[in-house]
Amino acid sequence: MKKSAPVVLLLLIVAFSGCTGSKSTGATLPDELQNVQLANPNLNGKIIDVKLVPSDIRAGENVTAELIIANAGAENITKESVELRSKAETLDDTIANLALKFMGDDKKTRTFKIDFDENITPGTVKPISAYFQTKQQMLGRNLAGTYQITITLSVNGQKVDAKIMPETFHSGTRGNSHPHRHLLLRQLPLSHPRLNPL
Repeated sequence: MKKSAPVVLLLLIVAFSGCTGSKSTGATLPDELQNVQLANPNLNGKIIDVKLVPSDIRAGENVTAELIIANAGAENITKESVELRSKAETLDDTIANLALKFMGDDKKTRTFKIDFDENITPGTVKPISAYFQTKQQMLGRNLAGTYQITITLSVNGQKVDAKIMPETFHSGTRGNSHPHRHLLLRQLPLSHPRLNPL
């Protein structure tokens, strides 16, 4: 019994530290995006679809988020803002993944904001593309791993919709092929057009 005590203790430490590589499936939007109320209920937009190109992202390369935006309100949309938030969940490099466990969310997250001036009339849709650069290394450690991507849409200065999805950033370099893959996203409603303004 005394010989097995250190083994049991080691297994308990690993299990409770979260270093087993298990992936959380209950990802939700940040608190500030869950209960957004429309200040102007006649102004509403929806993210209908999103594709990340290339589909097999390598850490360190440029990524294009191709969005299809719908005007679900009664007023014209003249300005769109897309915020892409990439948060590291697990990293393939063992030492980097261990260090990740002790970092706050602000250190695990990179945010990109892109503004557009597309005119979208009520009842119509329009594609827009947002570009962002992923990081390949930090302090000599590869940043390949699993990430949670949150895409937030604001129209005419009002937050209206968001999507959240998991994505894997691979290591290595890309060959000549750039396959496109459609990503299945989970729709997470931010607001209801009939809620009272803030």
